[in-house]
This record gives sequence, structure tokens and C-alpha cells, in this order.
Amino acid sequence: MKKGILSTLIIFFLAIASNAQDLCSGAININCGDVLAGNTTAYTADIAPFCGTGDGTGGGLWYQSTATCTSMTASLCGSSYDTKIRVYSGTCAGLICETGIDDFCGLQSEVTWASTPGVTYYILVHGFGGGAGAYTLSLTCTGCCATNPPAADFSVPTTVCMGSTATFTDMSTCNPTSWSWSFPGGTPATSTAQNPVVTYSTVGTYDVTLTATNAFGNDVEVKTNHINVIDCSGACMGNYYYVRSNTGSPWGSTANETGMDAVYGAGVWTQAFFETVNVGTLFSAATCFVYLEGSDFGATELETFLTANMTTIENWVAAGGRLFLNSAPNEDNGMSYGFGGSALTYATNYNSNATATVPGHPIFSGPFVPVGTAWTGNYFSHGGITGSYGTALVSDAALVQAAEKAWGTGIVIFGCMTTANWHLPAIEAQNLLQNILCYLAPPPICGTPLPIELLSFSGNSLDDANILEWTTSTELDNDYFIVERSSNGSDFEEIQKVDGAGNSNSAISYSIRDNDPLNGINYYRLKQTDFSGNYKHSSIIALKGTDLVSVYPNPADETITIALKEHPSEGISVTIRNTLGQLQTVELVKQEQQIDISDLPAGIYLVEIIIDGKKTIHKFTKK
Repeated sequence: MKKGILSTLIIFFLAIASNAQDLCSGAININCGDVLAGNTTAYTADIAPFCGTGDGTGGGLWYQSTATCTSMTASLCGSSYDTKIRVYSGTCAGLICETGIDDFCGLQSEVTWASTPGVTYYILVHGFGGGAGAYTLSLTCTGCCATNPPAADFSVPTTVCMGSTATFTDMSTCNPTSWSWSFPGGTPATSTAQNPVVTYSTVGTYDVTLTATNAFGNDVEVKTNHINVIDCSGACMGNYYYVRSNTGSPWGSTANETGMDAVYGAGVWTQAFFETVNVGTLFSAATCFVYLEGSDFGATELETFLTANMTTIENWVAAGGRLFLNSAPNEDNGMSYGFGGSALTYATNYNSNATATVPGHPIFSGPFVPVGTAWTGNYFSHGGITGSYGTALVSDAALVQAAEKAWGTGIVIFGCMTTANWHLPAIEAQNLLQNILCYLAPPPICGTPLPIELLSFSGNSLDDANILEWTTSTELDNDYFIVERSSNGSDFEEIQKVDGAGNSNSAISYSIRDNDPLNGINYYRLKQTDFSGNYKHSSIIALKGTDLVSVYPNPADETITIALKEHPSEGISVTIRNTLGQLQTVELVKQEQQIDISDLPAGIYLVEIIIDGKKTIHKFTKK
């Protein structure tokens, strides 16, 4: 009897000892190159933050590894059951998702992540559902420091307001112990601090040099013309908003708030809600950037907000505002995104994969790296962007998931992406969000300026053509210009390509002739592209085209008169619209014809006339 009791006690205490790795705090050490066998059958289920995949009900074990390399791969391929794997940084009391997956090699799991030397990573091995069994965990690493010198690197907002400071962040790997910086044009001109702060007082472009050193040697990183100092006296330096429903954050995630903090700084931007925000203040001239988020069960609230305020929103963007409009719904059936016919289509269609469709676009380059050009998720997006959405930026095989459209002198990016916590790789996904926010931020924050200094962009109307002229004072890696034209200031088409000068520090003038301008007003802009494929748009100018039609009087009361330069050979359709859609359609049969507008409410109207396939638009006010 005593022997039986003793045996039971021994078994009980051995079970406690052997199950210490059932908790993060008892994680087993694993090093690069190790291959460890184990079995989850005798272990309990683990509860940890969602990270690419969620908790199961079967047993799980924890491992830990302190990185000495810049890339790590944890693999369960070849294990005997349906596995899952999740990787975290942070601490056991505050785990931060790095990556995770269910199936990779058949029903087994494998993940690779960008690791930071010196950081400890926690690896949770468990199963799908209640699955448990024998497994083999291998950890392989690349970019290892060992006895290597550092690889010097740093990050910094590349655009700085004259007279303000730039904070440089050391990104060097392999544990440097000293740093030597050179800042031509800055104060101080040199520094040995790891993360120095430098003031730039004169407009221009400046090099930066960093030498990082450890016991095994040093490495030098030179970034030429990396700092662009601009005069911000006329720049938008106002308010920045993140707006969602007060019913709660999408899926309870704080990924969007984290992104706003990373770009603008905690406490600098404003949180607002569709239900209570003052629309006049939100879309005032003092506001530079607005992020409207309607994912999860906030889609209905976003749609209601857009329906009530679309004209105000479009006018604000047209005047230079920058807007991120995103919704991955879990309710309803999509919505109009406005801006000339863009829309979110949603019929419970979820998308797991996403790819950059314009890899040279700045959102895929930084300043937050790594970002990549392909992502997965469970799910990455809900629905798709359809209609007149501009340029697709991110898509899967069938649907556009993010797109950019110029509107007047402003920019809007449409999205249907879920919050970044659902995406993999985790770091790249969060950086993609932050790069979108950075791209839309006004240049003094972290936006990427044109790699040219544009002195002027203007034009002249002739009887049968429009002449466009522009002059640059400096050019950096400037590949070419595309001259784009529009009849409405929002939907642009390419009309001519002009080669750039590459690199230049002297004034260069360019000009083209548009021999076939549109009827009515023609809107023009420049699309400047550098050698890396990155591009930016200039401001928009308007020129008069061939004036085949005139509309008078303006303002009008009971009637308007539409006069054609030539007598129509056949009936020409005329559509009178307001901002809500078509109100009246008539057919022109005379060279000069009166149209009764007495039944129209007071307001601003557009007269659209199509002659020989060319559309002319005239505006009038009904008193």
C-alpha cells in the first residue's frame, strides 16, 4: 500500500515537471540548426493571442529561441498529425504576434519570419481542432551574425520641413557597438549617437552616411540625396483623423490605431466616430488626412455616413484632401464609394490571397519595411472594389482589394481589406497599412515627394489645340513624364509620354501639343515616374478645349439656351444632372434651342452633351 502511494506521488510530480513547457513561461530552448522531437498528446490546450491561426482544443508545447540571425524558419513538416504553429515576440505576459499558420506542407505547418538579433521568440506547437500526436520541430536560420561585422542601415522620414528636425533610427543588424554618422547640411554635421536628431535649416537634398561597428568589423551605408528639405510655410499642417463606428473596433483589433500612431505619433491624430463627428470640422481646410474605416459590423454605419456626406467628402478631396476609405464588411451587400462611380461589392465573398499589382508604387517601398508584394490571410479582404476606381494597387486573381484615384488636386485610396492582424506575414502586413497611411500623409509627415522640383506647369489654348509646358529646377532619377487628360477632373487617360533628364541640377523646360482636345474644359496633370517605377502626380490645370457648345444664361431661372457652333445633322442627346443623378433628358434638333427648367429645384447642374463621340460638360446655376 505504501509503495503504491509512493508510486502515485512520484508519477504525479513527474507529470508536473514534464508539463512545465505546457506554459510559455516554461518554454523549451531551441537554437538555429536544432531538430527536436516531441509529442503533444499528454499536454493541455493553450490559450494565446490569435496569430495567423487560432487556439485548438488539443495539447500544445512552447519553445523559445533568442535570435542571432535576420531570418528564421520553424517547420513541423513530416509530423504525424494535423499541426498548427504560432510565433510571438514580446514577453509571456504580453505576447506580440509575428506569424502563424495551419497548413503549409500537406496538413503540417511551416513559417518564416524576419527576426531581429537579440530578440527572444516564443514558438507554440499545437494541432488543428483537438489534434495531438508526435511531431518534429526544426529551426533553421539565415543572415546569421556569428562572427560577422554589422550590416549598417537606418530609417528616417525622407522629407523634412526647413528649420525642423529629423530623427534617425538605427536599423543595423549583428549588434553594432558604435555608430558614426555624417549629415552634410544638417546640425550637428556628425554624431556618434545610435539614434541622432538632426536639424535642417536650408532647402535642398542631402546625403547621409552611417558607419556601424562591432568587435568583428564595420560596414558603411551611404544614402545619396536621401533627405529632401522643403519649405512648409504653405503646406497643410492641420488635423489627421481616424473615423469608425462607435459600436467598436473592427474585430476588436487595434491594428489601425497602431498604424496611425506609427505615422503621426500617439496623441497627434484624432479618433472620431461616424455617429457623432462634426462633419464640417472633419472635412475643413484644416484637415489634411482622413481615414474612414467601416469593416466588420461597422459597414452599415460607414454606408450611412457616406450617403449623407458624399458631396462634402468629394469636394474636400478635390481641394487637396487625402482620404483612405476602407471596408471589409460582415453585414449588408456593399456600398457606393462615390468619386465618379466607384463601389464596394460584397456578397460574403472572402479572399485569402493578395498581390501588389503595381510593385513600383511607393506603398510597397517604405518607409516601413519589410513590406513585400504578396500576402495571405484568413481573410485578407471581404468583397472587391468595382466601377471607376482608378488604378488597382492590390488584388487577388479575381477582385481588386485596394485602388488609388486622383480626384481634383487630392487623392483617395479605396480598400476592402480586413485589419492587419488577420494577414500574413504579420510584420509585412502591418507595414503595408502604415505605408498606405504614410503615402496619403502630407509630405512634411512622411509622404514621398516627387524626385523633381517642379517650378511651373501651365498651358495655353489655341483654336485647334492646347499647348502644355512645364519646367523643373532639379531632377533625381527621373525616368519619364506621362501627360494625362480628363473631361471631369477625376478620370484621366494617357495622351503622351515625355522622357525625363535622369539627374539634373539646372532648369529644364518641356512642352507638348495636344492636337485633339476634348470639347469643353480639359483637365491635365503630369504623372512623373522614376527609374524604380515609383510615380507621383502633379497638381491639375484646366484649359478650354474646342468650344462646340455654349449654355446660357447663367444663372438661369425658367429656361436655358443651348447653342451649337454648327447645325446638328441629327438629334443630339442632352442630359441635365445634379449630384443625385439624371433629372432631365432632351434631344437637340436645332442649332440653338431653349430648354424648360422651371420644374427643377434651385441648385447647381451639369449639362452633358455628346457630339461625334466627344463629351462636353457645362455648368449652370438654377435660381
